[in-house]
Amino acid sequence: MKGVGDTVTYTLSGPHAEYFEVINDQLKLKDGISVNYEANETLTIAVQVTDSGGLTATQTFSINVADVNDAPSAINLSADSIQDGLEGANVGQILVSDEDSNESFTYSVNDDRFEIVDGLLKLKTDQSIDYNSEPSVDIQITVTDSGGIEYTETLTIKVGGIILDTKSFSENDAGASIGNLSVIGLDATSSLIYSLSGEDARFFEITTEGVLKLKDEFQADYERDASYEFKITVVNETGDSLTTITTVTVEDVGPSIGESQSACLG
Repeated sequence: MKGVGDTVTYTLSGPHAEYFEVINDQLKLKDGISVNYEANETLTIAVQVTDSGGLTATQTFSINVADVNDAPSAINLSADSIQDGLEGANVGQILVSDEDSNESFTYSVNDDRFEIVDGLLKLKTDQSIDYNSEPSVDIQITVTDSGGIEYTETLTIKVGGIILDTKSFSENDAGASIGNLSVIGLDATSSLIYSLSGEDARFFEITTEGVLKLKDEFQADYERDASYEFKITVVNETGDSLTTITTVTVEDVGPSIGESQSACLG
């Protein structure tokens, strides 16, 4: 459309026109603008050309965005404390923020007392940490994505945690009390506030006295689920908190003599 010596003007429109400009007859991204494959795989823009005589032509373009490997951007833990003096204690699952979907990672930790197994940060089997000598531990976790990009973050692990004095209970006992909770490593001058989270948390509750129990309408069945895992979080009056992953097990209870006889006679 552009003739020799003719001048043209360009007008951009469409859902992604704000990202682009035309400089010296070349369509380009504006300075400071970048695009993300995970947000938009295709950009659509309409270009209208107007010559010096007022004639116009318009064409719509679909521009494909090439996918590139994005670097991991953050590391978090599903829980942030370990029990005082417990060898091999679990800390929590490593949660990595990365814009690439279905990304896989390898992990390393700079403190030889710890290891990462299937994404779970934990103390090695023969290692424990004493709250009185080390109330918290700073560790560096490095994640490497499938494209070889590394990201390192320093995380603080609190030593002490939430202690449940009994971690097993009998099946077929609706609303059963499981054990008493106590806290090490969190200062409190008034009552502590507990909460539960995780898929299995819906079956449990914590009383105002700090007792973990089954909800009144729920009774466990060993044959259905032999254990339950959930997170317990405790918060003090200043907003400081601890979160611990807890597993409780269900004790198999055999049928009574009367039940056995009925089963045999039936």
